[in-house]
Amino acid sequence: MDFRVNISKSSQGIYKGLTGSGSVFPQFSDMFFWCVVLAYSNKLDRKPILKKEGVFEWKAFDTNKQMPVLKMIAVAEHGDFSILDKDSTESLNTFRDIIEQYSEAGLSLLLEKFDEQNMITSDALFSLLVAEIQKVKKPN
Repeated sequence: MDFRVNISKSSQGIYKGLTGSGSVFPQFSDMFFWCVVLAYSNKLDRKPILKKEGVFEWKAFDTNKQMPVLKMIAVAEHGDFSILDKDSTESLNTFRDIIEQYSEAGLSLLLEKFDEQNMITSDALFSLLVAEIQKVKKPN
């Protein structure tokens, strides 16, 4: 896959503020990934993106860690493995739409967790992500 991943134009400033050196998210693709996971693990409905902006290349995702999770989510949402057909532009676009919409929903949830008095800091964001992971972790 060699196309751009989109976020909403209104989300770009948030992504810029929460990524980079010294942040929980080193790059846009990492924040995008965690927003997808956050939405999916909380069983949120996907949120359509009205004004899209391509912000990073598909190849920015870690092929050994992030891509398998994104593929699992897309297959579960689509209901079969045909969504992973690399030779079908339609399947690839559907795959991308699914994860983009989950990412948008996850970002909305993330922003709901922080109000105006509780600014998003790296420490607070990290704590939230750890708490979310522990919610879905199954006991031994």
